[in-house]
Amino acid sequence: RLDLAPADVIVVPEFASDWLPRVFPRNRCVLLVQNHHGAARIGVLPAWQASRFAATIVISRSCQEAAEVLGLSDIRFVPLCVDGDRFRAREPKRNIIAYMPRKRPEEVKIVVELLRRRGNVAGYEFRPIAGLTADGVAEAMADARFFLSFSQREGFGLPPAEAMAAGCIVIGFTGVGGDEFFDDEVGIPVADGDIVGFVRSVEAAVREHETAPDRLEAMRRRAAARTRDRYSRAGQRKAALEVFGALGRELA
Repeated sequence: RLDLAPADVIVVPEFASDWLPRVFPRNRCVLLVQNHHGAARIGVLPAWQASRFAATIVISRSCQEAAEVLGLSDIRFVPLCVDGDRFRAREPKRNIIAYMPRKRPEEVKIVVELLRRRGNVAGYEFRPIAGLTADGVAEAMADARFFLSFSQREGFGLPPAEAMAAGCIVIGFTGVGGDEFFDDEVGIPVADGDIVGFVRSVEAAVREHETAPDRLEAMRRRAAARTRDRYSRAGQRKAALEVFGALGRELA
């Protein structure tokens, strides 16, 4: 049991925001939005009430837009952190194409199998990243030259951001939430669901890297620097202390 005082504030994740405030009827609530799609889905349920939340904390631009659409006005931003100490490039890179098969498994299978059968990336090893610790993921990304992003309905989408920090050339889907960091200055975005475009983008990038790698090498280094700068642990800590400190004072 929780021994709560009436002045205590409950931070409610968006996936529980239609029912959890009813469990604490005497307490003020702050909404935490970590996924724009989940927030929108919950926000149309009959039991959901925007007025029940004194403020909202979001972790990305897409989450902020979802909060605005749901009529939440007092919105505070706390960015995610990409662990720049753990996710670092290992030079020189190896001819490895890494990917995570958990999300969009059918599309993963089609893209990888077509790339194998067509033979235009024959000099590359395909490496699925699954069942690994965080350090194991970082090791796999450190070696890989390319990372295939199969992001879907993400509030942010850490894997492509971590791959960028690890010095990979990232190709694939942004998952919507990744739009804020995954653009054509730092990667090769593919229109959501465009399997054919995905395959052609990978083949074109491999061909370019083999013949004239300078542009792609500059891109991956720019991506690593920008990701570490925008999503640093220090930046996240500073924002979290400021936001929660301010809410603590305002709602006391």
